[in-house]
Amino acid sequence: MANKPGAPKKPPEELRGDPIQIRLTRSERQACEDAAAQSALKLTVWARNALIIAASNIKER
Repeated sequence: MANKPGAPKKPPEELRGDPIQIRLTRSERQACEDAAAQSALKLTVWARNALIIAASNIKER
């Protein structure tokens, strides 16, 4: 029997299944999209990284 194609399954602690929603103005979204593009990241990846960095900076205070 052949292996299934695609990436291997992640362990449960690495799964990202808990979404959040935020509301932005058009200009705020555009600023985020521009920053993501400059970083060569998808908007969702850029936003996740930005939120995690901001949270860790607050935690360190």
